Amino acid sequence: MKLSLYIRLAADNVRKNRRLYVPYLLSGCCMVMIFYVLSALTGDPAIRSMPGGGSLASMLNLGSIIMVLFSAVFLLYTSSFLMKQRNRELSLYNILGMSKRHVSFVLLFETLICAAVCIASGLLLGVLFSKAFQLTLLKLTDYPASADFTVAPSLLYSGAGIFLFIFLMIFVRGAFSVCRSRPIELLHSSQAGETPPRANALSALLGIVLLASGYAMAVSVRSALDAFTLFFVAVMLVILGTELCFRSASVYFLRLLKSNKDYYYKANHFISVSGMSYRMKRNGSSLATICILSTMVLVTLSAVTCLYVGTEDALLTQTPREIDIYTYCEETPEADLLSAPMEALLAGEGVTPQNVLCYRSCSFAGRAADGQFVTNFKSSGGSITGVSAVTLIPLCDYNAMLGTDYTLAPGEALATGSLLHRLDGSITFFGEYTYRFTATDIPMPPDASADFDITESLLLILPDADDLTTLNRLQAEAYGRNASDICATYAFDTGGLDAQSQIDLAYRLKQALHDAGVGDVYQKTRAATQDDYRNSNAGFLFLGCMLSLAFTCATALSMYYKQITEGYEDQESFAIMRKVGLSKRMIRKSVNSQILTVFFLPLITAGIHMAFAFPMLSKLLRLFGLMNTRLLALVTLSSFGAFSLLYIAVYLITSRTYYRIVTGAQQAA
Repeated sequence: MKLSLYIRLAADNVRKNRRLYVPYLLSGCCMVMIFYVLSALTGDPAIRSMPGGGSLASMLNLGSIIMVLFSAVFLLYTSSFLMKQRNRELSLYNILGMSKRHVSFVLLFETLICAAVCIASGLLLGVLFSKAFQLTLLKLTDYPASADFTVAPSLLYSGAGIFLFIFLMIFVRGAFSVCRSRPIELLHSSQAGETPPRANALSALLGIVLLASGYAMAVSVRSALDAFTLFFVAVMLVILGTELCFRSASVYFLRLLKSNKDYYYKANHFISVSGMSYRMKRNGSSLATICILSTMVLVTLSAVTCLYVGTEDALLTQTPREIDIYTYCEETPEADLLSAPMEALLAGEGVTPQNVLCYRSCSFAGRAADGQFVTNFKSSGGSITGVSAVTLIPLCDYNAMLGTDYTLAPGEALATGSLLHRLDGSITFFGEYTYRFTATDIPMPPDASADFDITESLLLILPDADDLTTLNRLQAEAYGRNASDICATYAFDTGGLDAQSQIDLAYRLKQALHDAGVGDVYQKTRAATQDDYRNSNAGFLFLGCMLSLAFTCATALSMYYKQITEGYEDQESFAIMRKVGLSKRMIRKSVNSQILTVFFLPLITAGIHMAFAFPMLSKLLRLFGLMNTRLLALVTLSSFGAFSLLYIAVYLITSRTYYRIVTGAQQAA
């Protein structure tokens, strides 16, 4: 056969099956465009030159890698829907005299046409809109934009090569399917139904157990560190549990509908439930995929939106004072180590410090067990899961800092923190120093809350600075080179200085203290932190929105192909029922019943997944300094509402498409 004939047949096939190919090509084009935009922004000079631009570029580069992996998995997955509908045409070629090798050539050129359309249009749109996306990102970061517009040929080549390889994998899979099947099987495979699936109680039970385990893990985490460690484990449990539950538990669901005679023995419900029973295995897998993709959209969009909206709250949590000067000492310093020289220096600068925080503290890690704070990690294999942190502050510093008047006797302490649930009113350090808690509801210092929920933590107010010296010496002996030092902190607000003046003042104070022999002095300012923090959160929002767009396209395409596939399978069944007297009105009612019975299960289940994931998600966001749980709840509910509206829109489109397919076959008959 001539090459031109293969090309003509392939082009005609794509054109005649545009109902199948157009959504597929649009999704592929969108994924290529997103990949190009993320890759282009990774190397953009304007992005790299902004504060924190290096981290932002690394984040975007990671996003482009995720985009490639997701595109490969999803395009391979959706190509199976196309192959199922194309099998009849391909088998006819084989029956009419074309060998399987010739059929594979036709399939090759169809794949190349799809690849050419997706890659060319995706890269073109990426080039056209890359500047708009760059300006959007710069707007989110409040960074000045330039009028420069560049196109990187290397990105065009790499993008084309990567996605061409993905489409070639799709061809290899399709060609292998054609070569190993007989023509008569291909001819009828697009209409082959399934025998009613047997209800696998063990599979359903396993799915429920996996889901319950993932949910329990998500709601039981007590710290951000544990949430980070267990997040992917919980995700895998929920994904596997969702797949098993939709495939097995859905059979029980249909049987329950059948057992309800008032529901089942109505024409529209009888037709829809009976039809679904014969393809529940594949139907359950499709619904599980839609549910998982929907959950990915909701989790990603909720997290990144909350991070960006809560940037100012998180910044205030991370830097409660405008300027923070601190130094580390091996021995407990005098209480006025920083306060006396700082007050003199600030007076010379003409600055009156406001909202001063001046205190000494020591923090170190361990594990709480049977009322003991253990510093020997060997018995736990070095795992970070279950590690706790304790922060020690002398009572005199705590009272001066918060204006309280607590009193403590030797062996007593004030305490607060998430570690208290493991302790029974007291804690023992190094087997001999025990402190009994006289109060456990004390207020926390403003700058302690930033890192306090990263892991299970305990804030302990000791009766005397000598206690701090003793415990610090013992933890230094236990940890050796990894031991902590005592930190002396002096943090304050300037009372109106602009951002650059605050940065300059902090640097001068640091240098003056160092020259005065205080030691190694460090400074941290809110003004210097806010640009990096804002840019980082803006990058998360931008990347999250781009990935959410890809996940949403994948969700919509999965829903569309599910209805398309079932519509073509039901054509002849509805045609026969129409001939024996089924009206169009009854057909529409049956279609609506079938779609409504299961179509919204993925959305409802995704909402349940989000509800159980909420505690873990809120803990994870604490790693980024966001402590505002109420804000996360509002953003999550808003994201679910917006996605639900989109889901309903796709439902209306797909139900109309399904109805047109089944009624079109009848009219033709």
